Amino acid sequence: MKRLTGVFLSLLLVLLFCGCGCQQEQSNQPTVPSGFESRASIRYGDMDLTALVSRTQEGVTTVTFESPESLKDLTLTLQGEEVTLSYQGLSLSLNANGFPARSIARVMQDALNRALEPQGCTVSLEDGVLELRGQTDAYEFVLRMDGENGNLLSLSVPGENMEMTFENFQIIPQFTAQENSSDSQTP
Repeated sequence: MKRLTGVFLSLLLVLLFCGCGCQQEQSNQPTVPSGFESRASIRYGDMDLTALVSRTQEGVTTVTFESPESLKDLTLTLQGEEVTLSYQGLSLSLNANGFPARSIARVMQDALNRALEPQGCTVSLEDGVLELRGQTDAYEFVLRMDGENGNLLSLSVPGENMEMTFENFQIIPQFTAQENSSDSQTP
């Protein structure tokens, strides 16, 4: 009975995603998390990589590579129209338009941004896995989520030959405006 209820609620989410193109507001329904932290195993072309990946509710995406050794500790941060590369205390900021559109972090951020605005995404539920299929301006993607808790499971971008599997996924709770203001210092 509990499983049947879960399946029914997930199907309801699918109908809401497809029917009105709006985010589901009920807390018991899985939605694409806007803020999270996770370790990721990434297959990009012929490269195998591991990275720590995080995204804030404000859309700041950070990817810190753990392997291969040649990329270890390199951090890419994408915030709005700016990309910052950091390595061993050195950093370089670039306009996102001047940064390769096919970089791992950019491909991931574009797909997540589109999945958060599910207009045009198709959604299906099979064996407890919610699958969102969509397209950015440059490529198609498939985002798979746990149908019960909303944890991201994988991101596939076939046209870019990229497969990303999320491990130890944790949703970052949203902060209230009061919590944010207490963290900031006023001059």
